[in-house]
Amino acid sequence: MQYAIGTLPGLTVPASVSDLLLVNASVRQTLQDVTKKEMLLQSKLDNILSVSSSSTGGITGATGTTGVGVTGATGDTGAAGITGPTGVTGATGETGATGATGATGPAFTTENFSAFLSTETLGESSQLVNWSTAGPYYGSPSFNPLTGTYTVPATGTYAIKATINYETSEAITVSLGPEITPAIEVQRITPTATNLIIGDFPVLNVNIALVLILRTILGAGTVTLAGDVQLNAGDTLGLFYVANGLTINLNLGGGGEGIVWSIHRLT
Repeated sequence: MQYAIGTLPGLTVPASVSDLLLVNASVRQTLQDVTKKEMLLQSKLDNILSVSSSSTGGITGATGTTGVGVTGATGDTGAAGITGPTGVTGATGETGATGATGATGPAFTTENFSAFLSTETLGESSQLVNWSTAGPYYGSPSFNPLTGTYTVPATGTYAIKATINYETSEAITVSLGPEITPAIEVQRITPTATNLIIGDFPVLNVNIALVLILRTILGAGTVTLAGDVQLNAGDTLGLFYVANGLTINLNLGGGGEGIVWSIHRLT
């Protein structure tokens, strides 16, 4: 190359053009060969680097024996998590078997009556008579509405009720003594006279020192009786007004509100 370019020491005859072309071709060829060799070496190096390390490793050995260590202390319990949503309600289960039948309750008989008395004006003690059992009230063979007497058909327990509305038929001009307290009574007439249920008339008792002392029956009101009694077959009963010393007339029935009396056999 020094000869071709004219730098070789002692050279007196310069290289010709053809010599230069030959040198150029030779250099070009040499560079191409070197380049190809370098490319081949690079390709081999890339192939070596791309091979997985596992492909060049040895056979996996057998699993070793499990070691036995001391169990560590239990850690603290973690905080409770948030409660999840309520699940869907399940299907209704089958109906259970019917339970045993309960004990039989007390027997009630059909022996009873209910009677109505529109009005009765009385100034002295007397049995209430002339009752009506027309609907909605009802009678019984054991009750005589004309006499107002009930004959007990069989021994047993009986429920007795009475509601008496009343009015005074005249003005009261004097104060009643402490022994005067009129009443309505359910009485057993026979075999032995007995007061079974008693309801007193309401009495106003006023004592204002140096001003007013007054004891008198109210001008209008209601007396209510109710009770259960044990009676024997053949007993006779009636509803009575008992004056107990009251001498003025009373309008029993209260001007049309009436009186209702009933008896029901329970057992």
